[in-house]
Amino acid sequence: MKTISGYLSVVSFLAGCLYVLINRGPNAFHNQMDTVLTILAVLGVTFAVCSRIAYFIILGVSFNLILAGFALLLHIGEGFGA
Repeated sequence: MKTISGYLSVVSFLAGCLYVLINRGPNAFHNQMDTVLTILAVLGVTFAVCSRIAYFIILGVSFNLILAGFALLLHIGEGFGA
């Protein structure tokens, strides 16, 4: 069960990256992208901590914090284009 949680943490990061690549562009709904990336990042960090294996904790938390940081930058930068 511990390794499954670790793998799910990495898969949530990959799903977030894939979501950004599919939903990019000027017509993308950024509010929805913020929400989806934040939910995936929180799930990924939760899975990483639940795995209790040091490798998956470090890898999962760092990757998903990068994803959460990208979602935060996307949220902050929403008003600059108007």
